[in-house]
Amino acid sequence: MPTDQATDAKPKVEFTTIGLKDKAGNSVAVLTGTAAPTAVDDLSSVLTVTTSSALAEKEVTVTVNSSEALGLAPTIGTTPTKPTGSVPSVTAQTVTQTATTTWTAKYTNGTGLASLQYVVVQGTDTANITSVIGEATPATDLVSFQVDDAVPTIAFKDAGGNTLSSTDQQEGSVWIVAEFTDTDYTGDTYLTSTVSAMTLKVKDATTNLNTDVTALFSSDNKSFTLATSLTPGTYNIAITGADTAGNSATANTDFKVVAKVPFSLALKPGVNLVSIPGTPLADGGNINTLLAGKPVTSIVTYDRSLDVAGENPWLTSTKDAASGTFTGDITALEPGKAYFITATASATATVLISEPTSALPPTVSMRAGWNSVGYWSISGATSADMDAYLTSVKWTVAYAYDPTPGVGWSVHRPDANLTAGSTASQGHGYLVYVTADGTLTP
Repeated sequence: MPTDQATDAKPKVEFTTIGLKDKAGNSVAVLTGTAAPTAVDDLSSVLTVTTSSALAEKEVTVTVNSSEALGLAPTIGTTPTKPTGSVPSVTAQTVTQTATTTWTAKYTNGTGLASLQYVVVQGTDTANITSVIGEATPATDLVSFQVDDAVPTIAFKDAGGNTLSSTDQQEGSVWIVAEFTDTDYTGDTYLTSTVSAMTLKVKDATTNLNTDVTALFSSDNKSFTLATSLTPGTYNIAITGADTAGNSATANTDFKVVAKVPFSLALKPGVNLVSIPGTPLADGGNINTLLAGKPVTSIVTYDRSLDVAGENPWLTSTKDAASGTFTGDITALEPGKAYFITATASATATVLISEPTSALPPTVSMRAGWNSVGYWSISGATSADMDAYLTSVKWTVAYAYDPTPGVGWSVHRPDANLTAGSTASQGHGYLVYVTADGTLTP
C-alpha cells in the first residue's frame, strides 16, 4: 500500500484464482471454500501527548491527539512519582475535547509550589482496545513537565565562603558573592538565575557606590561575584534576580570592612633571627619606619652572593643614639631574607603586608653554602613544613635562633616528609646550607 491506513480501518481484500496453481502445476479455475472473512480492527489507537511548556510558573496545558476516534474521552492524569513500567496512581485532570480526536487538560500549580510532573494518558478506541502513554513501557515512553512557583533563596558569602554579614572583611580587595539556590525538587533541571539589579553602598548613604550588574561575574549563573576595593566602614549590598520560571527574589545584607591587620614582628632582648612574610606596603619595610622608637641597636644580614664574589657578605645598619635613626648597608627589610636584629628589650614592630597580585610568584636565589633565608608566603599561610618550604633546593641543614636563655640555636634537617616534621614559620629567619646553587620558590 502506498500509504499507511488508519488504525481503525477495516480493509476489504479480494482474492482471484487467476494464475493460481496446485502443487502439481495444474491451474485452478475456481476457488472453493467458505466465504471471505470479515476484517476486524485489532490495532490500538496511537496517542500523541504534548505539553504547552517544559517549564511554567502556574499552568501547563496537556494536549492528546489520537490516530482514531475513541469510545470515550481519554483520562489525563499527573503524578510527581516517576512511572517505572506500570500505570501509577495519578491525579486526574479535567479533560476537554477540542476536536474529534483531540483533547486537552490543564494542570494548575499551587502557590509557592514546585515539582516535576509526569503525564499518564489512557484512551480506549471504539473496538474497546486501550492505549496507555506515560507508564514507561518502553522506558522512553515518558512525558513530563516542570512547574515552579517557588522563589529562589539568596545567600551572601565572602571569597572564603563565610557568611558575609558575620565575617569582617579586611580593607582592600573584597569579593562579595551572592549565591542563588533554586533546587526545589528531585529532577529540577532549571537551576540558574538572572540578576536584574544590584546596589552597593555605604550603609545609610543616599548615593550608591556601584549599580552595574555587568560588574558581576559568574561561571554558572547561580553564584554571582562582585570584586571591589573598599576602605574600612559598614556597607550594604542588595541584589534582585529571577529564576528560569520568572520567580523574582530580592535580598540585601550589611557587612563590615575593617582596617588591614598588620604583621607583628616580635623581638626579644638579645639577638633575634627574624624575617617578614611578604612585601611591605609603601615604605613599611623601611627600618627607620618599622623600628622607629623600638629598643633596637643594630640589624645584620648575610649575603651569600657577595661572599661568592669575594666581597664582604655581612651587611649592617646601626642606630645613632642621638638621632635615633639607622644608617648603614641596610635600609629596609625585604621578604625572603633573614636578619639578625639586636634588641635591648622586648618589643613588637608592625608592618602592613601587600596583597598578592597576578604577577609571577616570588623566587629567592640561593648559592651553594650558607644562605640567610626568611619565611615568605603569598598564600597567607603562617607556617609550612620545612621540607616542603625548601623542596625546590638541595639543602642539608637549617638553623634558627632564639635569644631566650637556654634556647639559642635549633637545628632542622630534611626528613623526606612534606607534611610532618619541623616547620618554617612567619617572623622567623633561618641560616640554610644548600649543596648546589638553586632557586627557592616559597
